[in-house]
Amino acid sequence: MIWKSSLPARVALATSALLALVMALIIGSAYATTALMLREGVDRALLAALPVRSGSAREIVSAAERLARRFEREDDGDHAHGRDRRERRDIQVLDPSGVVRFGSQSLPVDQDALLSARRRGVAFLSLVPGRDGWVRRSGPDVLQALLPLQDELRVVYALAGDEREPVIIQMSAPLGMVSEVLPDLVNRLAFLGAVGTVLCGAVAWVMAARMYGPLRAITAAAAEVSTRTPHLRIPDLWPDRTLHKLVGVLNAMIARLQEAYASQGRFVAAAAHELRGPVAAMRTQLEVALRRERSPEEYRAALGEALAEAEHLSDVTDHLLTLARYERGASLAMERDVPLAPLLERAVTEARRCTGGEVLLECDPALCVDGDCISLERMVANLVRNGLQAGGEPVVVTAAPDGDGVVITVTDRGRGIDPADLPHIFEPFYRADPARRREEGTGLGLAIVKSVVDAHGGRISVSSEPGSGAAFTVWLPRQPRAHGEGEPGP
Repeated sequence: MIWKSSLPARVALATSALLALVMALIIGSAYATTALMLREGVDRALLAALPVRSGSAREIVSAAERLARRFEREDDGDHAHGRDRRERRDIQVLDPSGVVRFGSQSLPVDQDALLSARRRGVAFLSLVPGRDGWVRRSGPDVLQALLPLQDELRVVYALAGDEREPVIIQMSAPLGMVSEVLPDLVNRLAFLGAVGTVLCGAVAWVMAARMYGPLRAITAAAAEVSTRTPHLRIPDLWPDRTLHKLVGVLNAMIARLQEAYASQGRFVAAAAHELRGPVAAMRTQLEVALRRERSPEEYRAALGEALAEAEHLSDVTDHLLTLARYERGASLAMERDVPLAPLLERAVTEARRCTGGEVLLECDPALCVDGDCISLERMVANLVRNGLQAGGEPVVVTAAPDGDGVVITVTDRGRGIDPADLPHIFEPFYRADPARRREEGTGLGLAIVKSVVDAHGGRISVSSEPGSGAAFTVWLPRQPRAHGEGEPGP
C-alpha cells in the first residue's frame, strides 16, 4: 500500500487521523454541552411558564385553567403540522397527597417527584410512552439529557399556594424538537469535521511532499558516492536548519569514509611493499644459491639469510594481526585496579632483553590503572624500544596520577623527530628516517601503540625536536566507580 512506502502519505494519514480524533472530541463535547444546555433551557422554560405560585389554591386553579385553554388553542393551531396528543403540553394542579384538583389527568402522578417538590419546592422528571400510558424514564438524568427521545415529555412539579392550603402544579412540555436538533447538530459538525480532515490531510500531503523533495535529492546525491568517487559531496542548497545539519553530518561521514578508504589503501600498499621485500630477498638468495653447486658452508649461509628474512616476515605478519585485533577492539581483557608498577617493570624488562639498552623507571607502587595488562605492556614496551632504537639511552619511563586518569611518559635522548613527520608517526609502516635499517623494526610499533591507547579510551601525544630526543605522553582514563564499590565491608 502507498502509505507503507511513501513518507508524505504516512504524514498525511497521521495528520488526518490526529485531526479526526480532535474533531471527534470537539463534536462530542459540543453535543454534550448543547444537550445539557437544551435540557436546562427546557427546565427554565417550564418554570417560567408556570402560573402564579403564590396565592390561594382557588387563584392558582383559575390561573391553571387559563393556561390550559391557551395550550389547547396553540395545540389546535399546530395540529396541521402532524403533532399528536402525546406532544401536547398539559398542566394539572394536585393537592399534597397527589389528588388531581384540576387537569385532564392525562399525566401520571409520580410520588417520588411529588415528595421531592414538597421538600425542595421543585422537581423535574421525564416521561415516555408505556403500555398503559406515560411512565417515568429510567436512568441517570445526565444520560437522559444526552439521549433525548422523540416522544419524551419533560415534567415539572412545583410547590405553590400558601401554608394553609398548599398545592402542587404539574406541567409538561414535549422534547421532540430537542431530539431533532441534536442529531442535526451532530450531522452538520460531522460533515464539517470530515471536510476539514480531508482538506488538512491534502495540505499535509502537499507540504510533506515538498519537504520530502530535498530528502530525495540528498538521497540521490549520497547514492552517487562510491569508492570510485569518494570526493563527491552532497550540495547544501536548502535554508532549512534541519536539512543543513543533515547535509553537514552526511558530508562529514563521507569525508571520514574517504579518509578511512585512503588510509586503508595506503596501509594495503605499504603492507604489500613490506611483505614483498622479504619474499623477494628470500627468492633471490635461494635462486643464487641454486645456480651452481656450492659448499655446505655457502648453503648454510644462504639458508641463514633466508631464515632471517622469514623471521622478519613472520614478525610483520604477527604485528599486522595484532594491529587488526586492537583496531577491532578485540582481544582486550579489561580489568580494574591493575597495579601499574609491576606492569611497567615487565614492559621495561622485555625492552631491555630485546635491545640491551638502559631504561630508568619511576612509578609509585600504589598507582593502579584500568585496562588490559598484556596490551598495556606491549604499548609501553614498543615506546621504550622505539626510544632505544633512536639512540636515546637512557630511556626514562614515568607514571603519575592525573585527575581521573593516569599519565605514562616515555622520554628518550635520541635524534628526535622532524616536525614534518610528527603527524604521520602513528601511521602503519611510516618511518621518519628512510635510512633506518629494516632490522630496527617492522614500522608497526607506534601504530600498535596508538591502537592500544584508542582501545582504552585514552589519548597520546608526542613532543620532539631534531637532535633533542622525544617524549611520548599517554593518558589513560580510570573507569568511574559506583558509590561504595571496591570499599571494604564493615
